[in-house]
Amino acid sequence: MTRYRMLAIVAVLGLAALGVVSTQGATRADFAKKCSDAWTGSRTTAAFRAYRTKCANAAIAATSAATDVGNPTSTRANRVRARTACGPQFPTPRNTAAKRAAYGSCVAAVTASQRAFAGRPLTAVLNGSNEVPAVTNGPTGSALIRLNPGRRRICFTITVSAPGTDPAVAAHIHSGVAGQNGPVVIPFSSSDVAALNQSPNQAKGCLQNVAATTISDIRQHPERFYVNVHTTNHGGGATRGQLSK
Repeated sequence: MTRYRMLAIVAVLGLAALGVVSTQGATRADFAKKCSDAWTGSRTTAAFRAYRTKCANAAIAATSAATDVGNPTSTRANRVRARTACGPQFPTPRNTAAKRAAYGSCVAAVTASQRAFAGRPLTAVLNGSNEVPAVTNGPTGSALIRLNPGRRRICFTITVSAPGTDPAVAAHIHSGVAGQNGPVVIPFSSSDVAALNQSPNQAKGCLQNVAATTISDIRQHPERFYVNVHTTNHGGGATRGQLSK
């Protein structure tokens, strides 16, 4: 079973039941409208109503997966996720014209939903000069932060230059504007920090059960938060970057 299929099935079972919305504030009705727009037959039949419910389930699932991965502008990735999410809702054999049409409409609607409603990653450029006080010749790097409030999840990719003799010992998302230090709001795990010290010096994963208010605050005001990495020689922070859209 592929990673995308696992994400889609989990999201269909969980998100559809809970009525969770996307990172862009879309409601279930918004997803259902995308499904209605893609439908080519009569909209007064039981078949249409059943299709719309299943299609909305698939659209929510794929949009959540696109948010986690961070590539909702990729036409190819959106189509793959759409087929994966629509498959369980409209299973084979699709041995009638009506079944094939419903599946095709679902794929079109789910593809459009991802582009319209999935969250785009936040970015940060990490540099020692951004620290307070500034760190000369500190490590450089980047961070991609993907916010998924519907699943209370933050996914991330953090990359730093090779640590050499000054390895990373901690990494966080802090609250604080540029030029000011602030408290930790999201700590990364010890295994994530360990990954920063190993080639390719990259930590990648997702944090679960993040407070909805924290995700909302970061989403609305990313410039008030920063990512930084602490090292052995720079316990207060060796490299930092403010989040931005």
